[in-house]
Amino acid sequence: MPHLFVATGATKWNDPQHFPWTMGYQPNYQTEGRIYAQYVLKNMPDAKVGILYQNDDYGKDYLKGFEDGLGDTAKKLIVLKQSYEVTDPPSTPRSSTEEQRGQCLLQHHHSQVRRAGDQEANDIGGSLSTS
Repeated sequence: MPHLFVATGATKWNDPQHFPWTMGYQPNYQTEGRIYAQYVLKNMPDAKVGILYQNDDYGKDYLKGFEDGLGDTAKKLIVLKQSYEVTDPPSTPRSSTEEQRGQCLLQHHHSQVRRAGDQEANDIGGSLSTS
């Protein structure tokens, strides 16, 4: 039975060899991650970026797209990558040291963790938040 217009951007569903009757309708998460990277490169070329991502296909697709989009500059710009589980409480501390904290916090997450991530972004003075 065909699964047309699956409401996900997970790249695993764009696999016609294994899922020939499944197709999504929205851009994949890696493409979105590359778009955010282009924004950072254009508007914040010297930023230190901290990334808070969900530890599943959803978050890892964004992370891969963002890193791919930054290309060779990823190692210079990204100062912290931290995953979290969707079951983590919102108050879980994210950045471990001031030196690791970024000027830009890229976060893509479900609403449960959003408040804590938004507070952290506010604390460091900037954010590039998606949800």
